[in-house]
Amino acid sequence: MKLTLEAVAALTGGKILSGDPELTVFGVASLLDASREEASFLGNEKYFQDFLHTSAGIVLVPPGLPAYPEHAAFVEVDNPSMAFNALVKYFMASAYRFTPGIHPTAIIDPTASFNPDKIHVGAYTCIGAHCIIGDGTDIGNGCDIGDGVTMGENCRLHAHVTIRERCKLGNRVTIQPGAVIGSDGFGFLMGDNGRYVGIDQVGIVELGDDVDVGANTTIDRARFGRTIVGEGTKIDNLIQLGHNVVVGRHCIIVAQSGIAGSTKVGIMPPSPPRSASQDTSTSVPNPRWALKRESSRTFRKTLLTGACRLSPTRTLPANTPPSKNFQH
Repeated sequence: MKLTLEAVAALTGGKILSGDPELTVFGVASLLDASREEASFLGNEKYFQDFLHTSAGIVLVPPGLPAYPEHAAFVEVDNPSMAFNALVKYFMASAYRFTPGIHPTAIIDPTASFNPDKIHVGAYTCIGAHCIIGDGTDIGNGCDIGDGVTMGENCRLHAHVTIRERCKLGNRVTIQPGAVIGSDGFGFLMGDNGRYVGIDQVGIVELGDDVDVGANTTIDRARFGRTIVGEGTKIDNLIQLGHNVVVGRHCIIVAQSGIAGSTKVGIMPPSPPRSASQDTSTSVPNPRWALKRESSRTFRKTLLTGACRLSPTRTLPANTPPSKNFQH
């Protein structure tokens, strides 16, 4: 696939500052890695020196730069990062093509409901009884879909994803390799014999439309009811969401974060917003949170717009007696 300078400007909504409108690029790359046949972008001033030394054929730039490198064409846009993403999507469309079909090694219960001409199921994938799978959904190799799972349209499950029984996925949900949706929540009671007894986790996980889940992330099913991830939320790799967690719409959760059971993140209450310095469980409309792991035992909370309550971790002395009841 290829794009001319004129097509790049049209696709990104930008203005050509210099260059031959017929100049053609065949891919995208970073400023320092790009060749004359690739496009790049300047999205942050800290990369300005890279920009001055780039060999890219076309560069997306913000307005008002003090200097430009020679031998490149420039398209001015309001948001170079967002505009560049449009180019990435264009070129990536040739790398991934949805091809309907069921691999002969897939094991599918006859009660599962889907149109075999409109979904893709990869090799060695198992799909349980009474599942419902929407059109356009792509299930990769080696996935395990439990009984009664519901998936919307145009979902994409990469290899070795597990969706446990009765969980629900909205439309356009993307799940990266190795993620587990609907594993048992961590709950135990101390029995009369001094041994822990597991508490049955009979709820589900529900992922809203346009949710992204990173590789090797685990989202526990609720003890009762639902563990919920709201529409548009993006979850990075190696995240743990405990049972009955509720994550609001359009939140961001960064790698290696853990959210303890029954915590609510980014929920919109009727009460007015409080300042970010207060310890609060309320939030404001359109909350966005980045949870960044500082160490194995503490988290820094970065407020974008909203407020959040997290259950803190703590270190117990070595001689602390076992709790009779444990569930987060």
